[in-house]
Amino acid sequence: MIQEFYASILSTLFGPVIRLVYIAAVIILPIILARAFWSNWVTYVRAVFLAKQKYILLELRLPKEQLKSPLAMELFITSLYQTGGEGTRYDKYWLGGMRPWFSLELVSIDGRIRFFIWSRERWKSVIESQIYGQYPEIEIAQVNDYASGIYFDPEVINMFACDFKKTAASHIPIKTYLDFGLDKDPKEEFKIDPMTPVIEYLGSLRKGEQVWIQIMIRAHKKERTHPDWAWYNPSTWSNKPVGWEHDAKADIKKRMSRDKKPKEGEFNIAELSMTKGERAVVEAIEHNLSKIAFDVGIRAIYIAKKEVFNPGSLAGMTGSFKQYNSINLNSFAPTNATSVDLPWQDWRGIKVPAMKRMMLGLYKERSIFYDEFLPGGYKQNVFVMTTEELATVYHFPGSVSRTPTFERIGSKKAEPPANLPV
Repeated sequence: MIQEFYASILSTLFGPVIRLVYIAAVIILPIILARAFWSNWVTYVRAVFLAKQKYILLELRLPKEQLKSPLAMELFITSLYQTGGEGTRYDKYWLGGMRPWFSLELVSIDGRIRFFIWSRERWKSVIESQIYGQYPEIEIAQVNDYASGIYFDPEVINMFACDFKKTAASHIPIKTYLDFGLDKDPKEEFKIDPMTPVIEYLGSLRKGEQVWIQIMIRAHKKERTHPDWAWYNPSTWSNKPVGWEHDAKADIKKRMSRDKKPKEGEFNIAELSMTKGERAVVEAIEHNLSKIAFDVGIRAIYIAKKEVFNPGSLAGMTGSFKQYNSINLNSFAPTNATSVDLPWQDWRGIKVPAMKRMMLGLYKERSIFYDEFLPGGYKQNVFVMTTEELATVYHFPGSVSRTPTFERIGSKKAEPPANLPV
């Protein structure tokens, strides 16, 4: 009788718990395992896909006279909007297909300034034909990767690296070349090119100093949540794919809700129309929506031999994008910097060197878009920029940039290849 009594008590107390454990084991656990398997499968097939790719680095050598506005670069960047390779679920989840991304790079080695484009080898002819189409006098050469031979050895070199982020929502634009009047093709002596400060800074570096700036781009698409990097907005309350225009349109609607006309015979100060500044922001967002959009990640590295390392050069690098900032619109700010705010955050001297090695490795791999290939603890900073914004921060400056170390070719050595695709 006593044993039956205790058994009934135990059954009453622990019966629900046992049933919950059973449900978890039979239903919930398989779901968790299935999700883990799926995530690892996608990572595996993508890794296999990437291992099969060949990559190239093209150097763009500018002529002495470059008179085209950044619109030419915008048209070229538009041609890099490539969404192929992951069009079907078979391509994406069985073959590991990933739409291509490109890296637009601006580099200074010992003060010598160079422009590069990194991509998969299969896109070489497309890049060449589109560049030649916009800049017939330019010279393109496939070169070895300048970053491949650099390794972080704290006994020999010192370095600083950071990413850049937009300080406001992606759909709000930065100051673009239209704001600087470069769309009107003014004479060289009247041009105000926002890239000139960057070129001057890069040209001021001394022997033994290097600064690398890479702008990684890929076509922006509507996305779902993991395993893909997602432009996911929880306000949709669904796993429905959404893109950057979702937030942009919602923001416009919110701002426009203030633009109310008072009823006849009534006046309510709370319902005054939008200010001129607010209306300008809405117009800027609407203009931005008319452009092609890319997912973007920006990274910069300063490397120097220990004996010539100049802390003052760091301000020039982190401030390379300040001229594009706008109080009313958007701005760039450094993030993921390889430093700590307080000494005791790295009291053993291990954290900062590890961060530097990680950022150097990410730069070499041109890696930022896929979480599964990023080191643990690294928070990617991917945002959206339109072709107009990208052409503002990466274009070929005219003769208004007279930095002595900015080498330009005297004349083209050869005409563009005749068999380039159109």
